[in-house]
Amino acid sequence: MPYQNRRFDGDFLAVKQVIEQGFLGDIIEIESHIDYFRPGSITHEAPKEEGSFYSLGIHTMDRMISLFGRPDTVTYDIRNNEMEGAVDNYFDVGLHYGNQLKIKLKTNHVVAKDYPRFIVHGTNGSFIKYGEDQQENDLKAGIM
Repeated sequence: MPYQNRRFDGDFLAVKQVIEQGFLGDIIEIESHIDYFRPGSITHEAPKEEGSFYSLGIHTMDRMISLFGRPDTVTYDIRNNEMEGAVDNYFDVGLHYGNQLKIKLKTNHVVAKDYPRFIVHGTNGSFIKYGEDQQENDLKAGIM
């Protein structure tokens, strides 16, 4: 079980509030992206725990499971898209809840222009959240 500190990021809390208050109706699809442009950043063999999936993917999965529970099925593509055999720098995970809801969780270290952080589609509309939670950058800069 991951440390659940990412459940308190402002970007996720905004998505959670929109979903829980029912603004979008029944949720039918969610995409969550954490992308970077860091080509060549992971080009070595290492334990799988040092890859993108175990460092970021676990948190993105935990967030969605905290909202919707355990999925019926899971699909995944986890790899290094720059160097075969190196620890992963890419993952695309699908959480499937019957025929009602599909959640796509994705990270890629070779994306020059970020996707929205969250895209949520429901029967009454959509919610798109750009950018990451500013708190992490503020903490690193000593502001908080």
